[in-house]
Amino acid sequence: MVLGFAGISLCYLAALFGAGVLLTDLPTQVRLIGSVEPGWLALGWLLQLATLPVLGMRWLQLMRPSAPVQLSLGESASLQLLVMGLNIILPGPGGDLTVSFIVRKTRGVPVSLSLAASIYARFAGLTMAVVLALLCIPSLPDRILPAGLLGGLINGALVLALAVAMLLLFSLYPRLLGRLAGWLNAWSRRWRSRGRVRVSSMSRALGGFIELLGWCLYATVTRGRSAVGIALLWSCANYLLLAGTAFCVAAALGVDFSPGAALFLVTIGALMSLVTILMPLGGLAEEAVVFGLLGKLTGATAGVAVTYLLLFFSIRAFLLLLSVLVTLHMVRQARAEMGGGLPARRLEEILERLRPEPPEA
Repeated sequence: MVLGFAGISLCYLAALFGAGVLLTDLPTQVRLIGSVEPGWLALGWLLQLATLPVLGMRWLQLMRPSAPVQLSLGESASLQLLVMGLNIILPGPGGDLTVSFIVRKTRGVPVSLSLAASIYARFAGLTMAVVLALLCIPSLPDRILPAGLLGGLINGALVLALAVAMLLLFSLYPRLLGRLAGWLNAWSRRWRSRGRVRVSSMSRALGGFIELLGWCLYATVTRGRSAVGIALLWSCANYLLLAGTAFCVAAALGVDFSPGAALFLVTIGALMSLVTILMPLGGLAEEAVVFGLLGKLTGATAGVAVTYLLLFFSIRAFLLLLSVLVTLHMVRQARAEMGGGLPARRLEEILERLRPEPPEA
């Protein structure tokens, strides 16, 4: 895994450098890299590093309404950064699912519980990104933005509002997912009667997962209303730190970049990377958006824009590699402590804890 991340990162950095050479020439690209102010770059690295506890705390707080979680802030922060890295490579919520299985293996936390927290964390981030991007538009430099960007942002906000409404619907009425689980369980019995034991087991497992996910979402939104609200604040803090990183990288290159423009850049980039996450390598769309907007917002040349991406991605690649090393250490340590493995937990016992208590007679 470590070699895979390192190899992908090096190939991507080499591709960016090659693109810079093609858009300008080799001496210009080397001169741009050599002109970087290391002090600003170091400050950007520290700001990027500060996003780790922010993301980790947001995830932990969203998990706690469902059940106590034996996970430290450092472990949570490392896992959330691993989510970011895997979501760049894997289609769909591949990073979130992978990390949920890691937490299941190392801490015995049900996948549905950690995934419910990831879903709310994702929606908190999307919501705050849209809000901050819209608030930043009046403060942008007097330059023409790409055609249709504002209209697309408003349409995206409407789609997001509909998606949030659907999430709340399933969260407040978990029996909707329970009916789907019941349908899968019925099919499981049919498959078993036909001798398709493997398919029957998979259908029953999927039904149990969906039912538990519904009640985890319910516990999050009913017992953890304050956690959901605070998750929005953590998301805001995350984007402010990312904007600080973007500002520092621009300052390291001597690019005139306002704080409002930096915040707009990272929020739009985050929205694009999440929208395109359904495609393999779709997370790389963020870099394409940053490249296109940087010239519009700052008047930077193509060579400077590519160098900016090169520096910005090198900071993220280092942190992603660090997160992989910490995660591997955590998994190995947990395996050593577990010995024979974690005891299985009965689904009914977990559901009994998550369902609302019956009203007193």
